[in-house]
Amino acid sequence: MQSLKYTIFFLLISFTFQLDHCIQTAKICKSNLLSKESGSIANCIIYYSENPSKCYLCDIGYALSYEEDKCISFPLCGSLKEGNKECDSCYPGYYLKNNACTKIQIKNCESSDDGDICTYCQDYSKKNEDGSKCDLFNLIEGCRGYDDNGDCFDCEDDYELSESGSGIEITCTFKSCDDGDKAVQYCQICEDGYYSDPFDDGKCKPYQTDNSNNSGKNEIRCCFLLLILILTLLI
Repeated sequence: MQSLKYTIFFLLISFTFQLDHCIQTAKICKSNLLSKESGSIANCIIYYSENPSKCYLCDIGYALSYEEDKCISFPLCGSLKEGNKECDSCYPGYYLKNNACTKIQIKNCESSDDGDICTYCQDYSKKNEDGSKCDLFNLIEGCRGYDDNGDCFDCEDDYELSESGSGIEITCTFKSCDDGDKAVQYCQICEDGYYSDPFDDGKCKPYQTDNSNNSGKNEIRCCFLLLILILTLLI
């Protein structure tokens, strides 16, 4: 009975710590964190600098209109076709099916024509010969570009490319922040179906299928799990 109690305890601990859905973390100097730009288009978070009347990127749950002047409620869609009735491009990890964005079942796949064969894997993974699988590279903190062999060739802005002591392995080294600034941790790569919000806390959040806020539900779930952990120890 005692062994069963500890087995349940460690399983719950493991599940609780997996709630962040983060594959790879990185650091960024706090002064370089992006902030939402204010403008006249509702639910637009980035505007064209040369034309602030046009939206470049809409918030999660909204798709960019064909004219780039509106953000229209459309689950899992990034942009719309002319007429703003049909989706033109889905979020990474989703594909178009009957004018709806459906999740690709191949892990680490960014785009697919039918959901069964991956046409393009995420930048941190490599497609196999028949497109049925995307193999995860040996991830390097701060790397944002890998070649076909899985070697890093480009680092995030607050990192720089460097060689290991052997002079063979390429890695990304974090630069020091300016005086008075500090480095903060954020999730660089999230699991499929999740995104890291550069305008918020850098944690992985699920793509919303509607425009409701599920953060309250997540907090309740975490509190419930913690309560179960405490009760498990007391039994």
